[in-house]
Amino acid sequence: MASTIKVTNIDTPDGTGSITIDRPIVADISNVTGTLPAISGANLTALPAANLTGSVPSAALGNMQGKGADIASAGTMTIGTDGGYFDITGTTGITAMTVAAGRVFTLQFDGAVTLTHSSTLYLSGAANFTTEANDHLTFISVAANDVRQIGTGLKDGGSPVTASGTDYAVVRASRNMDAASGNQDITGMGFQPAACMVMVGADATHQAEASWGWTDFTANGVLYSVHNATADTFKFYYVPVAEMEDGSVTRQVASITALADGVRLAWVKGGTTDSFTMTTTVLGFK
Repeated sequence: MASTIKVTNIDTPDGTGSITIDRPIVADISNVTGTLPAISGANLTALPAANLTGSVPSAALGNMQGKGADIASAGTMTIGTDGGYFDITGTTGITAMTVAAGRVFTLQFDGAVTLTHSSTLYLSGAANFTTEANDHLTFISVAANDVRQIGTGLKDGGSPVTASGTDYAVVRASRNMDAASGNQDITGMGFQPAACMVMVGADATHQAEASWGWTDFTANGVLYSVHNATADTFKFYYVPVAEMEDGSVTRQVASITALADGVRLAWVKGGTTDSFTMTTTVLGFK
């Protein structure tokens, strides 16, 4: 039979009403039924404010896997603290990153951006790398402003690292056939080439126009197609490294010089040109 004890008043010798118990109290709560209230702001109002102060370290916030605000590419690019995944807009080359130590973050690129390898922007293969749209690179900051590439997800499924023992690299760039005369730098080889093959092709509407050139930077040569209304022919020339021609009207002609990370094509526009895109592929050899 259960008993109930009801205490209405306690008198103690010191008059305080306080009782000290020097033995442990064991309570049986097996017969307690019901549901505890859900934790909510209303139930937390009694927490001491002094225990709720301070801030979460920015590195911990930055390692959250949510998407942060888009970042415009820049020579020295600041990594946000509002997520662990960022969309990189623009095509400005990146040589350094401003970021706190202890961060792990992934960058998704919207276009062609050249990342320059260095002791504080350490890339896979210890070589510069030029992205394509939808490429992903993952980094860890081993110290403030000191990052290491630890992961790669390329659109074409390949690797940014040239196979061991391979002394070549392939880079690509586009240019409008109606563009004014000027230089076009095509970089991302990871070395200064000693020789190159340069292949230029047009879009599907102008696919009869193409150019195949080669150079060791002391002598050049180019074989190119000449498209006209009656027939397509081929010509060879030893001065430029690229030439696109339609009938007797020269469209674009390029000479070439070597850069530390690729090549520079110096295009000269001549005559009347159509407005369409040509794609240049450069195969560079060490």
